[in-house]
Amino acid sequence: MSSLEIVAKSVRQSLTRVPSSVVFNNPARDEIVKEVVNWLKRAAASSNEGGVSDRFDLRKNVWQSASPETSGYLIATLVNMGVLQKDPSLLEFAEQIAGYLGLKQSAVGAIDCARADLVTGAGSRKPLNVYPTRRALN
Repeated sequence: MSSLEIVAKSVRQSLTRVPSSVVFNNPARDEIVKEVVNWLKRAAASSNEGGVSDRFDLRKNVWQSASPETSGYLIATLVNMGVLQKDPSLLEFAEQIAGYLGLKQSAVGAIDCARADLVTGAGSRKPLNVYPTRRALN
């Protein structure tokens, strides 16, 4: 089982581990968090890759392609938020991102952080840009 499959399995099991004493009652903060998550989901949906973009081009009014590094950093936050808020949609979003990273993971475990928007003419790519799986999942 790859490290990303382990993360995905952990995400699916996380809701059962929430202590009943965890209660949130801050509507203003909850609304801000909801808007931030919606923004992240728009960034992910724009790429059609499953990962999350790390930038928006204001001149062209478009999101750039998904960033494996940025996507990986979000997993732990989304899992924690999903568990604490008992929101399965956040866990599903984290699992979606883990699946995207699984597609980017090489046989030796490194994650290719080359972005789709870095593909050059005639389908050639810039050199492989690897990122350790552990760093992408911190």
